[in-house]
Amino acid sequence: MANFTVISYYTNDWKYKYYAGKLIDDCKRLKIPHIIKEVRGRRNYLDNCKLKPKFIKNCLKDVKSTVVWVDVDGSIIQYPLFFDSLAERGGEIDFGAKRMKKERDRTWHVGTFLANYTPNAIRFLNQWISLTPESISDEEALDKAYNAGKVKGIKFHDLPKEYFVILKELNHRPPENAIICHRLSEGKSKKEFKQKMRRTKSKKEFKQKMRRTKRER
Repeated sequence: MANFTVISYYTNDWKYKYYAGKLIDDCKRLKIPHIIKEVRGRRNYLDNCKLKPKFIKNCLKDVKSTVVWVDVDGSIIQYPLFFDSLAERGGEIDFGAKRMKKERDRTWHVGTFLANYTPNAIRFLNQWISLTPESISDEEALDKAYNAGKVKGIKFHDLPKEYFVILKELNHRPPENAIICHRLSEGKSKKEFKQKMRRTKSKKEFKQKMRRTKRER
C-alpha cells in the first residue's frame, strides 16, 4: 500500500462532484489511501480555493504522515512511485510541487502538492494560511509565504513534469507518460473571474481592484 494519502475537497457546483467520484475511483484502482470530501462552498471560486492550505494542514495532522493534494478535477493515471520516495525522505524534504516556468511571476503550481509530516511543513502551512485572506488566491498566498522566507530551512522538491500535466480540453486523452493530469474547470464563478481579468489592462490592476472591493465591504 502507498505510504502517502491523496487528499482533496469539492463544492457542490459545476461537475466537481462527478470528477471527485472519478478521482476516488483512481485511488481505489491504485490502492492509494484517500480523503476526498465535499465542503460548503464560499462566495466564489477563488474563496473556495483559499480553503486549501487549512485543509492540507488538517489532513496532515490527522493522518500524521505524508499527504498529496490533487485538485479534485484531476486524475491519477498511473501509480505515482515518486511520492513514495519523497515520503521516505520526510526528514529531508517538506514539500513537493511543480515549479513554474521562469517567465511566470510565481514559483510553484498548487494542483499537485505533496506535504510531508514535518515541523517545518506545519509552520509553513500556518504561514500560508495566515496570508490567504489578503491574497487574491491560494496560489498567490503560497508564493508570498515562500518568498517571505520566515520558515527557516524549508525544503521544496520540484516534481517531474509527468506529475503535473494540464489537459487543454476536459475530454482530452492524457499523454502516455502522464502520471497526474489536471483539467481546466469551467464553473460559473471561475468564468466570471476570468472575464474580469480580461476586462482589466493587467493582473496588477485586477489585484488592486479586488483589494479596493475588500476594503469597501
